[in-house]
Amino acid sequence: MSIKTGIAYCLPWLIIISDEEPTDEWQAAADRAREMAMKRKLMIIPVSVNRKIITTL
Repeated sequence: MSIKTGIAYCLPWLIIISDEEPTDEWQAAADRAREMAMKRKLMIIPVSVNRKIITTL
C-alpha cells in the first residue's frame, strides 16, 4: 500500500535467471533496473545456477 496515497499496488518483479556471464550490452539495462529498485518501483530477484556469477547478477 502506498504510504502517500493509501492506494494498494503491486510492485513489479524482475526475475533474472542465468548460468553464465552476460555476452551482450547489459550495463544500461542494469543501471535502469537498479535506479527503479532504489526508488521502490521494482523488485529485482537474481537467481544464479552457477555460483561464480552471483556478484554479476
